[in-house]
Amino acid sequence: MLNQLVQDEPTDGVDQTTLGLWASVGIQKGKPFAPDERMKKILTEAARVGDATARAITYKPQLSDAYIYPNSMWRVPFLGGYKFEVGGARLFDGYIQYFFAATGITPAMEEKMVGRGSQYAFGAEDAKGNPLDGGKNYQLHLPPNIPVKDFWSVVIYDNQTRSMLQTDQEWPAVSSQTKGLLVNADGSVDVYFGPNAPAGKENNWIQTIPGKGWNTLLRLYGPLEPWFAKTWRPGQIELAEAQPQTPATRGKYKMTTEIPPGIASPDSVETRLGTLKFFDGFPDKATTEKLYDNLDFQRAVQAYLLAIPAVSQAADRDACRTLGPVNGVVPIWEELADSRSLGLTLNDNTVYSWTWLDLSNGPLVLEVPPKVLGGINDMWFRWVTDVGFTGPDKGEGGKYLLLPQATKARRPPATTLSTRRLLVCGPRGARSSRTAAPRPGWNG
Repeated sequence: MLNQLVQDEPTDGVDQTTLGLWASVGIQKGKPFAPDERMKKILTEAARVGDATARAITYKPQLSDAYIYPNSMWRVPFLGGYKFEVGGARLFDGYIQYFFAATGITPAMEEKMVGRGSQYAFGAEDAKGNPLDGGKNYQLHLPPNIPVKDFWSVVIYDNQTRSMLQTDQEWPAVSSQTKGLLVNADGSVDVYFGPNAPAGKENNWIQTIPGKGWNTLLRLYGPLEPWFAKTWRPGQIELAEAQPQTPATRGKYKMTTEIPPGIASPDSVETRLGTLKFFDGFPDKATTEKLYDNLDFQRAVQAYLLAIPAVSQAADRDACRTLGPVNGVVPIWEELADSRSLGLTLNDNTVYSWTWLDLSNGPLVLEVPPKVLGGINDMWFRWVTDVGFTGPDKGEGGKYLLLPQATKARRPPATTLSTRRLLVCGPRGARSSRTAAPRPGWNG
């Protein structure tokens, strides 16, 4: 499915790291996807572990920020906002949780818009942190003055399919629009969940299935200030101990659709991590720990690999710092490199020079002599521009204006790029513009 999507749709908006990751397993635009038997086995197991990991992230989050309130079962559906970012960085757990459970994205579903848009609270556990069990009876108390201008609703979903739970009820929901809704004298509302309705509370009851897990969304349409200020908060989903619990035997229900293969998770999955165990798609404690250990390890390895360019830059920067003041040192090798030299893939026929420039205090002018071959990279080893024979000065030498990334001043009419700190091999830079007629940087 992913390969088909990559082939069918434009990928210009997909970041290079993601495209590279897909390409590393054989999925690349314009090329056939033809994994060999070894790779098929790896991809099949990866899909099993990936699905299990998404379930752990969705149903048992490890981030405290995933919860709306301290010591509460209610969760934030948009962890990191509708862009799933914190400080400009992708919050992977928020991104995975949302798209594993939901579709469609808009700021109106997440940002503070008093009296407009919508807000959500997600729950997959009871007040004690246990998975919600369709064979048990629960109660949710919504305090008076539910903060909505339009309406509210509570809908329950199947942990396996993340679709509405299929029971005898056409709509597995209770809302302010429910006909015959029982409202308490103080304006509060109690919602009941279980295989059978409590006597006299049928209109406030959502049917569940013994042996199946479920989760829920509390929706507020036209949310009001008390929701955002957290001065109003829903109660916990509490186990109704006094009500009889129903054994885990599933019957036939009116609202039933055949579930396509590959959507539901087996109760037991064999992987290289060991046996992963689930209650109807909800991972148990040991499985959750295995999955997070594996996920953290995978992310640590990828972080290491992706950091190699930046760490290499840092080594060059630190070497320059030991030789003199910042922006005041341009090391030039007096001799050709030989096997005593510790440097990445140096050659034995080039005289090297490099410098590290810090633009955090403002622009700098870099004067380049004629007849050099060099380039400017930013601190993440991204190419900025060439200088010398392959640069704008074409080997004649000249001055380059290096601008900090945030600079908004009018740029000279030439090649102009930007960063904050640079490594110049030949020179090293940020935004660069040739601003004067080419002339030697020094004579000799």
